[in-house]
Amino acid sequence: LAVLDQGIVIDPFAPQAHFNRAVVLQKMNRMTEARSGYAKAIDFAPSFIAARINLGILEANRGQTNKAIEQFEAVLGYDPGNAKAMEALRQLQSN
Repeated sequence: LAVLDQGIVIDPFAPQAHFNRAVVLQKMNRMTEARSGYAKAIDFAPSFIAARINLGILEANRGQTNKAIEQFEAVLGYDPGNAKAMEALRQLQSN
């Protein structure tokens, strides 16, 4: 995590750096920080599909259905055939 933090210090506007850090934080079960990292990656690169998918999953897991749907719909706006986003939306909308 320290190496990833250093990467963000070097280039705080690099979406991939924020995404990579968020993935590690998610694996460490530090979900609030992971959500923040994915959101920063998206702020710097709105079409960052993987960040939106991961953020959508985190939002769904914490019961924030509308926020999750927003992320998956955004993914489909950039990539209309994205199977992960379509399946996630189908599951969220059937509940």
